[in-house]
Amino acid sequence: MCLGMMQPPYGIPINAETHEKFSDEVKKAWETFHNWWQQNFDGSNPVSRASMPPEVAAAFQKMKETPIPGYDGATGEDSCYVVGVNMHMTD
Repeated sequence: MCLGMMQPPYGIPINAETHEKFSDEVKKAWETFHNWWQQNFDGSNPVSRASMPPEVAAAFQKMKETPIPGYDGATGEDSCYVVGVNMHMTD
């Protein structure tokens, strides 16, 4: 679950098998954020963090803080998806 342009070493890929190991609550957070991201990122122009509604910001935070199953010590912050998102966000 990377942004397409991200390949290791730019983060840990979250494949379907790994994604299924997350709790339903975390999967919902990923879905909430990803839906918002798809509606707001046009593929090249940065997205402002300030434009995130509170529920999307909370979902993104949950994604970043959650340990990645099978990767000791790594959290969603270390995923290539979050790394890619952060590269395309402004404050």
